[in-house]
Amino acid sequence: MQTNRTQQWLDLIRQQPSSGLNIQDFCLQNNLATSTFYKYLKQLTAQSSFSKVTIQAEQVTHQNMAEPESIF
Repeated sequence: MQTNRTQQWLDLIRQQPSSGLNIQDFCLQNNLATSTFYKYLKQLTAQSSFSKVTIQAEQVTHQNMAEPESIF
C-alpha cells in the first residue's frame, strides 16, 4: 500500500505533463523543490508500472514525382 505522501507525489508527477509547464516551472508554481520532484520521479518510476513515455514523430518527406507517360 502506498503512503499518503507517495500518492501525493504520484499525482503531482502525473499532473506535470498536462500542465504545459516544464518541470522547473511546474515546481516553482507548486512550491516544490525540483530536486525532490526528480527524486520521486526516479523512485516511483523504478518501483511501479508508472513510466515516462517519450513519443517521437516520424519524419515524412514529400517528393514531387513526374506524371508517368502514357503506357500505351
